[in-house]
Amino acid sequence: MTQKLLNPWIDPRVHQVRPAHVDAYMRQHGWRPVPFPRPEVRLYEGPPADDGRPMNQLVPVAEQADDYGHRVIDLITNLALIEQRRAAEVLDDMLGVTTPSANGAANGKVAEAAPAPTA
Repeated sequence: MTQKLLNPWIDPRVHQVRPAHVDAYMRQHGWRPVPFPRPEVRLYEGPPADDGRPMNQLVPVAEQADDYGHRVIDLITNLALIEQRRAAEVLDDMLGVTTPSANGAANGKVAEAAPAPTA
């Protein structure tokens, strides 16, 4: 079910995110799935929090759920905060999109400057 986004700040591509995208992203960023009793969500354990214990993140897997899109938005928001990145960068990575930034670097990363010419 495609939900209408009421917030114009939300990137409509969140509707393209599937559980396989999320699983691949989480694993590539050091999160691992751990057993959890509810089949509509998956629990991942990630990097240590400030208290030294691993962070936990619930991930939606039931695409047919009425709140799937909102849960994807919450997930991307949480990951952006944890990773100290823009949510659009997390979404790009999750969808496997490589987009050049204004400075020509992929996904908004700062391109390395060319060496200064020598005389």
